[in-house]
Amino acid sequence: MAMRENYRELGARASVLFFALSDLYKIDNMYQFSLESYMALFADSVKNRSKANIADSLQDKLDGIDKAHRENVYSYACRGLFEKDKLLFAVQMTVKLHEMKNKKIAEKEKEKEKEKEEKKERRRRAGDDDEQEEEKEGIDMDEYNFFLRGATQVDRSQQPPNPAPDWINPQAWDQIVELDKTLPLFQNIVGSFMHNTKEWNRWFKSPKPEADILPGDW
Repeated sequence: MAMRENYRELGARASVLFFALSDLYKIDNMYQFSLESYMALFADSVKNRSKANIADSLQDKLDGIDKAHRENVYSYACRGLFEKDKLLFAVQMTVKLHEMKNKKIAEKEKEKEKEKEEKKERRRRAGDDDEQEEEKEGIDMDEYNFFLRGATQVDRSQQPPNPAPDWINPQAWDQIVELDKTLPLFQNIVGSFMHNTKEWNRWFKSPKPEADILPGDW
């Protein structure tokens, strides 16, 4: 029983990937994957990776199986996907796994509350009131949902004027303003567009904006 518990998280991650695979039918009804074939794929991932190095620790074996299975799932799915859908599936796999990670982090947060309070009290007694913010792991679901859907409600009554309507269309400006209002990480991005319009325009026209440094402090 104890040995089986060691594989529980691995099984949970495998189930998440199966549902990511199953959801592909929402893109095209032609994308159908059976549970039986997926279970066979998972069994192959476990069997083949377990033979890799018998000297590996249990955690190394689990990590190796997890990595091998993710690669196998992607390769297996891509055999039947149109080229345009392969990147979308890779993103879906990543997001689903991070959603699972976020849930585990949330569950652990309650367990950490007491420890945080004790640390805070020790810092207070030691005269150290500087509290470092912990770096968050996983995907911020508010940011991810904005990435997928954008702003669902737009209020233009108090919207700042568009600084460059010649290349920022009204819909894009709506999203920038709502991004500033909705997500703390993007607070003051409207001000950056207002004061660094030329720099943002250069970034906007770049052939590879994802590789360029963002204007200002961004």
